[in-house]
Amino acid sequence: MPPAPAVAACTASSFGALVDNELLVRHVDVPRLAPLLRAFEGCARAVLGEVETANVVKLHRYSGKVSYLACAVRRGDPYPLIRLRVKVDLPRLSIHTMSYATDADPPRLDATVGEIKRGVEGGSAGSGPSRLS
Repeated sequence: MPPAPAVAACTASSFGALVDNELLVRHVDVPRLAPLLRAFEGCARAVLGEVETANVVKLHRYSGKVSYLACAVRRGDPYPLIRLRVKVDLPRLSIHTMSYATDADPPRLDATVGEIKRGVEGGSAGSGPSRLS
């Protein structure tokens, strides 16, 4: 379990989408995270390396996990489709990969593109371009 300051930093983030027990941010916005959250994500990246296709990073507030998601956005559909998920379990130092690329009905993010871009220049909770990168 991450320390209470990491949980508080996720909760206090001025951008991204706080959904259930996770903070979703665009991969390009990771450098804007609070220093503690950048360190949390950096630990996962040190274990895993780069996920070139990831455009969303999910910081799990209570479990000490970080997921890298490759999502696709369909025109007119605000909920991105998850094509690939790579989850780093930091307490166990393990990596779990799940590809949905060939699924007829892949899972969707629990947040819209606009919600993920909240607090980022050009993004708001209810609007914004339908791109994640």
